[in-house]
Amino acid sequence: MQREALVHILTQMKGTKKELTLLMLGESEKVELLNVVDVEEIGDSSTVMITTRQNYILLETAHVSAAYQVRTDLDFQIFWSEISILADATEIPPWLSHFYFDPQKLRQFDADFEWRGHAYFSAGALACRRNAISFRRWTEVESWGKKVPGLFAWGEMGLLNYHVHSMAQRREIKTVRSNLQDIWEHHGKQELVQDCRGAGWHTQPRDFLRERQSVNHLDLDFFSAHLPYRRSARCRNASSRVLAMCLNTGPTSFSSRRLANS
Repeated sequence: MQREALVHILTQMKGTKKELTLLMLGESEKVELLNVVDVEEIGDSSTVMITTRQNYILLETAHVSAAYQVRTDLDFQIFWSEISILADATEIPPWLSHFYFDPQKLRQFDADFEWRGHAYFSAGALACRRNAISFRRWTEVESWGKKVPGLFAWGEMGLLNYHVHSMAQRREIKTVRSNLQDIWEHHGKQELVQDCRGAGWHTQPRDFLRERQSVNHLDLDFFSAHLPYRRSARCRNASSRVLAMCLNTGPTSFSSRRLANS
């Protein structure tokens, strides 16, 4: 992980009760940091001296594969910040029904739902509070799709986006959008190239797509052998299983610079 990003997070923790969880390269155990008093960068390397109320910690940030904090003020966090459909849009884009749901058919069940003005997201690009969406409510909405073919697109992505955005509109949950994903076909290649510089990773985009394919099939051996942990290995349309894998085993598909500013 980049030293600047980690120092930024740790500096914000000084004198607060905030906690930070670190995932280290090749380690399954998590490292918890709390009660941070001071943070100091050591020389030109990636080393950081962290002073807490209990200990002095010398940390090599290049060995940190991911760092995250649990936010208790939110129910749902979307790892995408751009509004997909403007609030004043007059036409329904064809991709909405192809990837998510058909808003015209949805009116049969929820006439008050506003489909415009949202950031539509992948089902693997999120974080949420446990039980934010009840099982009863999920199955109820899922039954709508069985009654009206074509209401929801394939997979669970349309269902999930409807639940989150409709519940937020009714003020049942509190959500936030965060700029944590980088898709080179959308944003350009510069950030991906910069994050991978110095990591010894010289693959072309077509090679990256092959690696991404292996990640989506949960080939953990390939994942650990080929993707640079200390840089960002980003995947588009990752499943929720891949997200769980990233959080539990170390690799991250999100930019450390974006994480520091979220």
